This record gives sequence, C-alpha cells and structure tokens, in this order.
Amino acid sequence: MATIAAQTFLRSCLTDRSGPVDIAVATGTINSGDMVYWTGLGFASLSTPGAVNANAAFFFGVSRDTYPMAVAGGGIAPGGTNTSGILEYGTAQLPFQNAPPITVAVEGEFQMKTTAAQSYAPFAKVYLGADGQTVSTTVSGISLGTVAINQRPVGGSLGSTVAGGVGVNVVIHIAPAIV
Repeated sequence: MATIAAQTFLRSCLTDRSGPVDIAVATGTINSGDMVYWTGLGFASLSTPGAVNANAAFFFGVSRDTYPMAVAGGGIAPGGTNTSGILEYGTAQLPFQNAPPITVAVEGEFQMKTTAAQSYAPFAKVYLGADGQTVSTTVSGISLGTVAINQRPVGGSLGSTVAGGVGVNVVIHIAPAIV
C-alpha cells in the first residue's frame, strides 16, 4: 500500500538523527511520516514493497522528511527543467544526489493509521500494519512501540480504547530497536 507525506509527529523525547537515504531501495522514496529502517547503507521506508515486516527488525524511527524532494508545480533543478515534480540530476530523472540527508525522529509520540476491526488500548504493543504509516495489534515481528496513555477518541475519555478503522488514527509511543 502506498503512503503519502503526512505530519504524524506529536512529541519527541530524544533528539532526532539524520542520515543518508538508500536510493537503491525503491529509488529512495520516503514520505514524511513513514516508519523507516536502516539498510546498512541508508534509510528506507517500511512502505517499500517487500520491506513490510521483513525489515521491521531494523526499525529506526519516523521520517520527518520526504525524499526525493518534490518541487511544487515543477521547477528547475541542476541538469534541466523539471516536469515531473522530482528533482533531476544530470539528464536522467533520478533522486537528487546532492540532497541533504533525511531527519528521523528516533523516539516520541506519533499519530498513525489504524487497522480495521482492531482495538488499541493504552499500553498495548503495536506492530507494523499494511504500510509504513499503519500500525496493527496483530503480533508480527518486533513491537514498534505502545499505544500512548493520552489517547482521547472522539466522544471518549482520556485513556480510552480506540476502535481501529479507515480514517481512525491512534497516538503511539515509538521506541525503536536501533538508535
């Protein structure tokens, strides 16, 4: 399932980390709000086909940046005119090689999409869902974090259980395996 750039960050407990994007994995496509993992060469999104759960053990945090950088309404980048919204390098449309590294929040509270027909109680462990911005309570691989206590579903009280579904988000506290 594809993700879109989304602002999921609520609060951070530790400083962010930054590093390169592994452009060999799905041409380096990472959206802000994607949960990312470390490949050994750089960051890649857990939304990358084939990456879901297979690479969750290398979970690092949540991307604060989008890569490749989109240019609103096109624009000019080194190498020529940009008509695709992706920065160009040389004469081929490639992820911009001189882009700064992405920033990854390594711990904090984030709003993530939920999986339908699942309940998210405070302190429940969450695992990777259908894509890099969705969590699940179904045990699969390593836990990516827990449901935050400060959850307040619409019409509910503080600390209530959230019923998962389309368009329903849950606040989770992320504690990555690698920092």
